[in-house]
Amino acid sequence: ITYTVQGWMQSNGDLWQVNTLVKVFDKYLGIDAKMLIVETDFTMSIQDGTKTKLVLSSPDSYTILEQPIEANTGGGW
Repeated sequence: ITYTVQGWMQSNGDLWQVNTLVKVFDKYLGIDAKMLIVETDFTMSIQDGTKTKLVLSSPDSYTILEQPIEANTGGGW
């Protein structure tokens, strides 16, 4: 999901940073969860001021899953 927000800073004064979890509540999309910032793009213009494009993903997308170990049946190829 991509959002564009006004400014380069979060409400606590920190710069938006990749690999940070942020709380997202989007009634339109039905999202109420913590999401991972995977990309940022900071822009500044005379017309719009400072803006940040945030690309967000579910943190579960980056969870490493264990691979099951297959038993060796000795059959070969």
